[in-house]
Amino acid sequence: MADLDFLASLEKSLRRGKRRLAAAGMDLGTTKSCMAIASHDPDGGGLRCENIACDGDGLPPGVIAMPSVVAIDGERTLIGHEARRRCGMRVAIPEKNLFRETKNEIGLRYTYMRAPEGFRNATDIASHLIGHLGNIAKLRERGCSPPLVITVPASFHAAQRRATLEAAWRHLSSPDRVALLDEPYAAFLDLLHRRPGDVRERTQSGCNWLVFDFGGGTCDVAIFTFHKSDGVVTPRLLATSRYHRIGGGDIDRALVHQHLIPLLLRTHKRESWSVSWRDKRRQLEPQLLPLAERLKIALCEREAAIGGAQTEVAAAGEFEIRLGEESLWLENPTLDSK
Repeated sequence: MADLDFLASLEKSLRRGKRRLAAAGMDLGTTKSCMAIASHDPDGGGLRCENIACDGDGLPPGVIAMPSVVAIDGERTLIGHEARRRCGMRVAIPEKNLFRETKNEIGLRYTYMRAPEGFRNATDIASHLIGHLGNIAKLRERGCSPPLVITVPASFHAAQRRATLEAAWRHLSSPDRVALLDEPYAAFLDLLHRRPGDVRERTQSGCNWLVFDFGGGTCDVAIFTFHKSDGVVTPRLLATSRYHRIGGGDIDRALVHQHLIPLLLRTHKRESWSVSWRDKRRQLEPQLLPLAERLKIALCEREAAIGGAQTEVAAAGEFEIRLGEESLWLENPTLDSK
């Protein structure tokens, strides 16, 4: 565990070594993933951190967050934005040729039986994502030194951590080239890096800090405690939550099943029991998830703009939802904050 002056100590050590160095870190997220490179140039001075852009067709330049989605299109493997565009298409079948939000299944005894070899479990999917981000970042060309650091929820148990490491090992020569970092601690380090003065002013021996990390598919609530020894204040993880299945994606699914599907059935004068849970889960949910996310984001942005007052948003247009051979339509669906 590093003390609060570790960044200054690191820079001092790097200047003394007079070597050009680089290191890579990856956020392997449930809904989105990204990678950053930290580098030190002895001639330029100082540490430089760079987010790696995941550019692609139809995307504005400099997009750094890549959807954690993998899809199969014939002989092609699609990853990231290209794969996400297939979500909701009739040809895209979850756990057969479309894989999204698989992070929470990593390290568990859960397999995708309808999928081809190389896509049979969450470790396989994570391996595709890690390999793709690594290729984009061109780690070898940048001279990155091991280990590659991958962040994981603090609530991940041993099997989930082991499976995450195994996914990365497939692209690296040895296990010692990969390390894991708990996400709440990474969030604290980021705050220390961005606002070191504020952290030191509010940190003293014996005090506790709470870090709330709400992500796309996981939620970490961690408590850090600080101890002072020989004049050095050191943070230590004291406790963490176990809510690793709560995140933005779970909110999207709740909106699908508690709001959009009932709205769709009411629009067509259908009773809830007229559609089986299997059809709701396998047919309606994949088509409605992008719409749920769109409405959720629009509502959050609207509430933030008007100061949290109750409001309503709508997705303009007509949306065709296929149920078997039948076409159901949603026109200008809305979502409010009541």
